[in-house]
Amino acid sequence: MVTDNVKNFENLKKVVKFFEHVSTGIMIIVLLLVFLSAFHLLDGIFEINWMKGMSGFFDIFKNFMTTCFGPNIKQNIDGIDGREVLFILVGIVVTYFLSQIKGACNSVYKNLGKKVVEEKERVELEFNNELKQNLINDIMAQKNFVLAIKLNVRWLVKEGVGLKPPTEEELNKEKLTALTKFYEDMKTVSGLKFSKDEDILIISSGDVEHVDDVFNMAWKSITAIRAEFKTRKFGIRMKMIIDSYKPLTSALSVYKKISPLFDLNASNEILCYGNFKNRYELIQDADYYLAVKGKYEMSDSSEETVWSIVKKS
Repeated sequence: MVTDNVKNFENLKKVVKFFEHVSTGIMIIVLLLVFLSAFHLLDGIFEINWMKGMSGFFDIFKNFMTTCFGPNIKQNIDGIDGREVLFILVGIVVTYFLSQIKGACNSVYKNLGKKVVEEKERVELEFNNELKQNLINDIMAQKNFVLAIKLNVRWLVKEGVGLKPPTEEELNKEKLTALTKFYEDMKTVSGLKFSKDEDILIISSGDVEHVDDVFNMAWKSITAIRAEFKTRKFGIRMKMIIDSYKPLTSALSVYKKISPLFDLNASNEILCYGNFKNRYELIQDADYYLAVKGKYEMSDSSEETVWSIVKKS
């Protein structure tokens, strides 16, 4: 994401780089002229005369020195022209300052590069924080939840001990009795709504922040029912599934979405998908924690991560 600050820094980098190139170019030209002047000066001292034909070219620089520093500079004494020596010295000084300008430009360019990186990182962090906050706000908007429970009753007595096992009809009657007891217990928790899908009890509420009260009562009720039925040689197994959702969403549609969780071979657990996990983890001082149960291929052929809701010790 490019901001105005990033654009400004990038434009400044271009300007600084331009000045760096200009100073480098001028420095190369000045160094070349200094080198040629020095060679021309030595050519005159030793009377080699290799560069005699270029005297007119070097007269330009000599006249320039005369214009800048006056006509009192000694000329052509012992083969040395003071103006040419002065040009070489001035060239060396100019080269030095140009090298400083080049170094300063390079330093500023690097600092601007760091500022561009820092600004991009700041914007990215800000953007990620905004996305995270939007995600949290979206999850927090899931104020409702739907909890479904399915009970199974089995005969605890092994065959061949002289007791007649119950019929399928009698087992269904016991299951209905257990479910009714559970329903009566859950009605003591305020704010709950109830419906049924055959032998499955569906509980919905608009207050997910107090879902722990529902969990606690559910476990308390199941524990009591299990103890009572055990005295009559019946065992109770339960499956509970849950999910959260936003207002105006149908609780029935949410229940249908999570109902494949009943097909898993898991008893005496509360199961959920990652959606409820994300919402539950935002509840302050929760009584339970989420433990990953595994990845499963559901009835609709999709692979889902399933979580188990476990009471904190």
